[in-house]
Amino acid sequence: LGQLKLFGEASKGAHEKAAIGHHVSIRFVGVWKDSESRAVPGGDTWVNGPRSFGAACHGDGAPNRDILKTTVMELASRIAAEGQREGYIALQFGSQCWRSVGPTKHHERHGRIGDQASGQNSNNDFGMKLEEIDGVFNVLGGPWQNAVYHITIPAAGLPPKPACADSTDGFVDYARLTISTTG
Repeated sequence: LGQLKLFGEASKGAHEKAAIGHHVSIRFVGVWKDSESRAVPGGDTWVNGPRSFGAACHGDGAPNRDILKTTVMELASRIAAEGQREGYIALQFGSQCWRSVGPTKHHERHGRIGDQASGQNSNNDFGMKLEEIDGVFNVLGGPWQNAVYHITIPAAGLPPKPACADSTDGFVDYARLTISTTG
């Protein structure tokens, strides 16, 4: 299970820093249509090339393991920072990445395609398991197709809850929170 540390300055100029440990999990929720009026509002980065994500990366194939992991963990950090427990990550055209924070299902805006992607750069048997993240990236969307994954982190102090209300996989996420103070 994923372990993420998020450090940020505390309010009122104090020098406290919070370290939040998360169990990060992903679950595939299908392939969804996209259009020029994007379904998923956050993103447009490429997870297959140099961190600059320059034009040379456009359409160069499958995601890079390290960049995809960093992207997932950055999204988990953002989810925690915004006081949420969940969000979505969408992979389109093989490695174009879109992200959203919170329970809103922006990806459903243009309609569902199904459980399989098609077209250039799509892959329905990718099978990328990322170290420290529970779940597998099996489907990569094709052109104008978002292969969407629900990402969850548990909230501290709450009872265990399924990753998704409609989850039938039987997995439950558990919360862990640690606070450390430096002087």
